[in-house]
Amino acid sequence: MNRYEADTNAMIRQYLEILKARGGFFFMRVNSGAVYGEDYRGNRLAFEGAGAGTADWLCLVGEKYYHYQLNSRVIWLEAKSATGKQSDRQKLFHAWVVMDLGHEYYLVRDSEDMDKIFGGLE
Repeated sequence: MNRYEADTNAMIRQYLEILKARGGFFFMRVNSGAVYGEDYRGNRLAFEGAGAGTADWLCLVGEKYYHYQLNSRVIWLEAKSATGKQSDRQKLFHAWVVMDLGHEYYLVRDSEDMDKIFGGLE
């Protein structure tokens, strides 16, 4: 198991890149929180990501790239270290996407978890 969540995220990205190369697979890293800065005039800017508790990764699995919206699996992945735990907001997000939307949601700590979700890379 990974000691740090950043290591888990790196492993997930590598695993998903392999699946993407095979076709019929799309993924994106979901950033939550906000970033603040200034434009060239010194005006303050705020860029907001997904809400707190949103899973780290969104995956769409379909037969062909242009059929994602039809008959595809929608899978959310939450990266955790070996000892990491879900926050209360992550638990609420989990319940919402599974119970209300019918999506899949998984906690991922290592490549064995990924193999269970996606059936391995062989």
